[in-house]
Amino acid sequence: MPNSTREWARREHTKALGNIDWVVTHLLRVAEVYSEAHPEIAAPLLTIVNIAEELQGMIRNSKNSF
Repeated sequence: MPNSTREWARREHTKALGNIDWVVTHLLRVAEVYSEAHPEIAAPLLTIVNIAEELQGMIRNSKNSF
């Protein structure tokens, strides 16, 4: 049990970052398989990965703001 709301919120941020890590992992796997034969499938997935990484940075900034 967290000792404070702040501690709870930081844990939630950490969980969110972990969830995005999983998303990135899975998308990269699919992109890797399709990259050679179907770059039209892989390219948008890599774009999503880049956006997810930006989102992680925003979540980290938010987590560090309190």
